[in-house]
Amino acid sequence: MQAQLDAKEAELTSDPLLEQVKKSIRTRDNTIVEAIMPGASNNPENVKRVEHLIDAHTWEYLFPKRAPEYTYRHFLQAVGKFPAFCGEYNDGRDSDAICRKSLATIFAHFAQETGGHTAHWDVPEWRQALVYVREMGWDENMRGGYNGE
Repeated sequence: MQAQLDAKEAELTSDPLLEQVKKSIRTRDNTIVEAIMPGASNNPENVKRVEHLIDAHTWEYLFPKRAPEYTYRHFLQAVGKFPAFCGEYNDGRDSDAICRKSLATIFAHFAQETGGHTAHWDVPEWRQALVYVREMGWDENMRGGYNGE
């Protein structure tokens, strides 16, 4: 029975486009992620690319009001968990340019979803991201408000 299930799964997931999707969302083993440290020579390539574009000083500047959980190291570990994020392109596309756009997009989401949105703070709202660890008004015991659970 397991062999039949495995064969059916392989049949359903062997499409080239689905293979690209699976590659784009694959994750690294946690032992690799846990070893990621700012500036470490053995960091994965996508982490090194992000470090080149966003160093610790820039992280501090961009997110001065962030919750303590959002450290630069934790950010790099999150990047490292997903090898395709800011990964290498070998087909002529500019990997650094794509990474810059990906970072700008994710930082905009950070500001929208976890931002302080407080006009009287000493930093502009776009630098108030990562203030909250969870969406305001929600906790881990609440049912999802987006999908009708």
